[in-house]
Amino acid sequence: MPFYIPVTIMCLFGNILVCIIIFRNPRMRTRCFYILMNLAVADMGFALATPLQLLQFANVNPGTAGCKLSIFVIDIFFGAAVLSLAAVSIDRYHGICFNRMTRKEGGRLGNRLIGLIWLGAALIYTPMLVACRKNPNPHELTCDCHSIWPEKYHYVIYACFVVFCTYLLPLVVMVFCYSNILWTIQKSKHEAPALRSGKDNRRNVIKMLIAATVLFMLSWLLYNMLYLLKKFDAISENLLGKLWLFSQVLGFANSACNPFVYCIFSKNFRQGFKDVILCRGKSSSYARRMPKEGTPVSQERFVKSRSNTAKSNLETGYNSSEDTKNIHSINVPSSLESGYLSNVGTSKNR
Repeated sequence: MPFYIPVTIMCLFGNILVCIIIFRNPRMRTRCFYILMNLAVADMGFALATPLQLLQFANVNPGTAGCKLSIFVIDIFFGAAVLSLAAVSIDRYHGICFNRMTRKEGGRLGNRLIGLIWLGAALIYTPMLVACRKNPNPHELTCDCHSIWPEKYHYVIYACFVVFCTYLLPLVVMVFCYSNILWTIQKSKHEAPALRSGKDNRRNVIKMLIAATVLFMLSWLLYNMLYLLKKFDAISENLLGKLWLFSQVLGFANSACNPFVYCIFSKNFRQGFKDVILCRGKSSSYARRMPKEGTPVSQERFVKSRSNTAKSNLETGYNSSEDTKNIHSINVPSSLESGYLSNVGTSKNR
């Protein structure tokens, strides 16, 4: 039981930082990173809801209402986290393999998608909310709650449905999306230099998301296997008692590990962690990259800045009519050509 305390602290600290970093960095205000923020919120909720189940292990009588609430709250946060991982993979698949949506359209779709994630999680676990009751046998292995079904096979069917919706199906979706994404990136070898650089950025993001997917698969594999074996009465009570709590702790630790995965594979997250921990200004790296309005700037620096913006759009998977239509035909404003550039040239001649 003491293991839950440090893992909960790590989960809350890491995922709060993830939310702050995404909110502070303008380049991360895209549908993909908003879904990752939703994943961080779901992980934090899952960590905060876990003590509700620990109360049941401590032989605290929550009553029927408390039993329903504790089970449903934990389940809905877990379901939202899993569906968020699947939604990120679908978003990257659509953005990289098709790339036909503007950032504004993607933002509107992202809001609807996040709402559907929570709605889907609620629908998956609503039958358990209805069936869950206080357990008349306080010596039950897992907790002081149980579910009442018309027939036992109904519960077995529902258990298979839950594992399919929250483990097998999301894994199939993620494997399909990321395999197609990697294939698309490997095929795009004859691109402009700026596009090739954008492809490298996208590859780093995909590596980060694939690592999070593999971590999720390994963390929850044992729990789902034991869950199904228990429903089919295919495992002894003695062996289940030894492995059940460990499988829950292993799955719970996954919520605390995601921020570390982001930090390892994403330069933006690493920089963001440093900025937040060292109390630096808002998006310092982004501010250094973009010149302030009204500041004398050379044509070379302006073109480089616009090219970086275009590559950022390629990394996030959006189509921007201003930056990605034709990177090599960037028009420099007349004010730069006539005013600022001439001033720079005059100062150099002096």
